Amino acid sequence: MIFHPNKNLVFVVNEQSSSVTWAKVDSESGNFSKINKVSTLPDDYEGNNSCADIHIFNDGKYVYASNRGHNSIAIFTYSLGHLSRKQIELVRGNWPRNFTLTPDSENGYLLAANQKSDKITIFKRDVETGLLTFIENEIEISKPVCLKFFFIKWGADIGS
Repeated sequence: MIFHPNKNLVFVVNEQSSSVTWAKVDSESGNFSKINKVSTLPDDYEGNNSCADIHIFNDGKYVYASNRGHNSIAIFTYSLGHLSRKQIELVRGNWPRNFTLTPDSENGYLLAANQKSDKITIFKRDVETGLLTFIENEIEISKPVCLKFFFIKWGADIGS
């Protein structure tokens, strides 16, 4: 589940139904009111699949969800109260358990942790369209399952 950065909305990835549901959030009660649901898969896909992860870029325009089985990232645009599937990009790996977006807004990248193929694949994210392009770059690592960006302030005491 991920909250919109500046609207009272929540987006939920549905593991078993391979879809994303979005809902309004009542700021006083915290209750959700479902708006709609959209599939993360191509219309003609018939294989097994389960979703794993969901992220929204900090501009609030693009939502990304991973497909394990179809081995892809579904890209959605959010505009005027509607969530529309814009692209489904294959991850060039197997079982994208987790993925992350780089936090900078000028040089956007998406890194996908492909658990069953032992690699992280890297995509350039077009900051204007939200679309992904594989950049022919992979990191081999045993069974990656979680990717996070963190920053350490140089000279800071980070403890023991």
